Amino acid sequence: MVIRGSCACGEVTYEVDGGLHDAASCHCSMCRKANGAQSSAFALIEPGKLSWLSGEELLTHYQSSEDMGSFFCSRCGSPLAGTYQGAIGWVTLGCVDGEPGVRVEKHVFMGSKASWETNPGDVLQFDEFAD
Repeated sequence: MVIRGSCACGEVTYEVDGGLHDAASCHCSMCRKANGAQSSAFALIEPGKLSWLSGEELLTHYQSSEDMGSFFCSRCGSPLAGTYQGAIGWVTLGCVDGEPGVRVEKHVFMGSKASWETNPGDVLQFDEFAD
């Protein structure tokens, strides 16, 4: 299965060979600020399976901690993918074009969610990250 995605301005595009898995929504303060929302919906990918198809020169990488970072479009600001120990390990579900083939099945870092956010319904919830 090949998944394609793009940023809001359409200049950066990518494809993931092999599909997505383990979709989650992260409510940590870093994800809230990076996405301007109550959480970040993402899905894991196998390392080495993402290929940038266009606009790679527009990508900016932000290293948020020693191990983690994210790629976003420098033109429109869309967060596209995340890195762990230097390898791209996930994509944001909001930038996937079409059906991603996964559903968010857990909410992580609920222990640090925003005070104004309500708890999601019938989905697994964890105070921190959960595999």
